[in-house]
Amino acid sequence: MGCQHQSCLTHHQFNIIHMINCIASYSRPTITPQLSPPLHNPCPLQVDLVGPRTPLALLISRYEASSPVLAAKLLSLQDEFPTTRRVAGDGNCFYRAFVFALLEAILEQPDPALHARLAARVQGLWGAICTHMAPDADAAAGHALLLEFLSRVWYIAETASAGTPGAGSSSSTAAAGLQPRSDGASTSQQQAQQEQQGQQGPAMPLYVGDLEAGLRRREVFDPIIKFARLASSWELRSRPERYEPFLAVSEYSYLLATVRVCCTTLAL
Repeated sequence: MGCQHQSCLTHHQFNIIHMINCIASYSRPTITPQLSPPLHNPCPLQVDLVGPRTPLALLISRYEASSPVLAAKLLSLQDEFPTTRRVAGDGNCFYRAFVFALLEAILEQPDPALHARLAARVQGLWGAICTHMAPDADAAAGHALLLEFLSRVWYIAETASAGTPGAGSSSSTAAAGLQPRSDGASTSQQQAQQEQQGQQGPAMPLYVGDLEAGLRRREVFDPIIKFARLASSWELRSRPERYEPFLAVSEYSYLLATVRVCCTTLAL
C-alpha cells in the first residue's frame, strides 16, 4: 500500500472533526481520515493525494477475517457513510480528508446559505490569522486558492454568471490549472490582476471531477492545507476553554497538556 492508508472514523476522530469546526459547520465527510503529526519528508511515492470514491463495503470485506472488530465498526457506519476515499499518508491526511470532503459536500448537496457561511468564515479566519499570527506566502496562497474553489462552485458561479456578465469569480482559471502565488506580490497587485482576469469572462463552474483534478496536485492542495492548519491553530488557541476538555479523554499522549502545547507539538 506504500505510503497510503485508510482507517475508520472512531469516536475520538469525530470529536476532532468537531474541534476544527472553524472551517465550517458541515461534519458528514465521505472520507475516512486519520489524525497524525506533520512530517517534514512527505511520502516520496507518486500517489494520488485523494483517491477515487470506492464503496465502504470493499473495506469491510478486507478486514472481516483479519480484524472482525474493525469490520464491525465499519459496518455500523455503512448506512451513513457508504463510500470512502483513500488519502495519502503524508502527515496531512486528516486535513486533506476534511477539506476535500467539505468541498465535495458543498458541490454535491447545493446549499447557498452554507456556502455563504463557509466563504465568510474563511475570510474572517484569514483576517484573524493576519492580525494575530504570522502567515507566510504559502498560507496566503492557500487562502486565495480556497476562495477560488468556493467562487467556482457550480450553482454559485452559474447563478452569478446568469445575473451579471463576467461575474461569478475573480478568476477564469480552471481548477486543474490553479496556481498558488509565491512571488510576494502585494495585495493591490493581486487585486489588479484579479480584476483584469475577471474582465475575461465568468469562471468555469466547478464540479466534483474538477475538484479531484485540481486537488490531485501538491502545488494546489498543499497551500490550502497550510491555511487549514493555521485556521485550526487560531481557533484552538483563541478558545482553549472550549477544546481542552477533549484532551482529558484523549487516547494520545496529550492527557495533561494544554491546547497551546498540543498546537506546538503538532506544528499548528
